[in-house]
Amino acid sequence: MDGDSIGPSQDPSLLTLDHIEVGLPVAGIGSRLLAGSVDLLIATALEVAVSFSVFVGLVALGVSSQGWLTAIVITTAFLLQWGYFAGLEILMQGRTPGKAAARLRVVSAAGGPATVQGILIRNVVRIVDYLIGVPMIALDPLGRRLGDRFGGTLVLHDAAGASTRLGRIPEGWSEREVAVAESYFRRFGEMDAGQRLLLGRRLLRLVARHDPLLLERHGVDTEGDGAPEALRRVLEVEG
Repeated sequence: MDGDSIGPSQDPSLLTLDHIEVGLPVAGIGSRLLAGSVDLLIATALEVAVSFSVFVGLVALGVSSQGWLTAIVITTAFLLQWGYFAGLEILMQGRTPGKAAARLRVVSAAGGPATVQGILIRNVVRIVDYLIGVPMIALDPLGRRLGDRFGGTLVLHDAAGASTRLGRIPEGWSEREVAVAESYFRRFGEMDAGQRLLLGRRLLRLVARHDPLLLERHGVDTEGDGAPEALRRVLEVEG
């Protein structure tokens, strides 16, 4: 492995930079159930209210076929369920009211922001996950339900400091490098000084490899003792 490359770990909940592991705070079954219960209550209340309104409106318009009424109400309910979760996860950057209450967030499999496509896909099979999602989450080391597997997503704890984001992303960085850098700053206070310095230098070397002009503009020394703060300044870390 290249001395400054990001590679796989034997533990799939970890991102690794040259044998220094940065953990992904994967959400457990308890917090997932809490978030899901809150969201399900809200979504069901909306579903009942809107479906009833649609039903009354159709009857008022003279639609009397029991089959058509049932089909339209079921379709409306499905669209509301899917739209509630998918729409809010897109608008709230991986969160819903339930996830916000439980401090959770949907992210990509590499730990970066979830894509719109991934969010849409993970919610298509939500009705199936109502039946098998809980055991899948409990048995999977990354806590993935069926929708997460199809959509390439994870649900992580969005605890204090998890709002850390990079204001500037170097040219050539993928979401994996971004996820490692963000996790590094979220865990900054938990590391000892030596580990902070070592990982900060290695992340700076990755910046130098992909976007050398960025470091030149800031006059950064990749091997200096101020590497962590230089990295923070170069990446314009927020949070």
